This record gives sequence, structure tokens and C-alpha cells, in this order.
Amino acid sequence: MVSCQHEKPEKPEVRDPPPDGPPGLAPVPDEQKRGGRTDTTPVPTDAPARPEVRDPPPDGPIG
Repeated sequence: MVSCQHEKPEKPEVRDPPPDGPPGLAPVPDEQKRGGRTDTTPVPTDAPARPEVRDPPPDGPIG
């Protein structure tokens, strides 16, 4: 009977070591580590937040 399993290689596959830092986050550029400002740096939140804009209620009776 023919087996569906492939032969295992003699050596395991060599992979790059995991990056430093917590998993799931993009690496931080050196400029940002030193405190420099980049385009991806969030703007300071000193300005008040914009109010939520909603649609006006419909004209006429509801229902």
C-alpha cells in the first residue's frame, strides 16, 4: 500500500531567529527610539476631540 506521508528531511529547516520585542508589533525605527518625530508619530492630544457628527433626523412621522 502506498503511504501519503512524505519522507522527513534529515536536518530540520533553519529559520531566522525571532525579532526582539513583543510579538505582533511592527519594529520601531531608530529615529523613534531616540525621540525623533516621524510621519507615523501620533499628534499630541492637547487639541479637543472633534464632536461626533451624526445625520439629522428624518422629516415626517417615524414608523
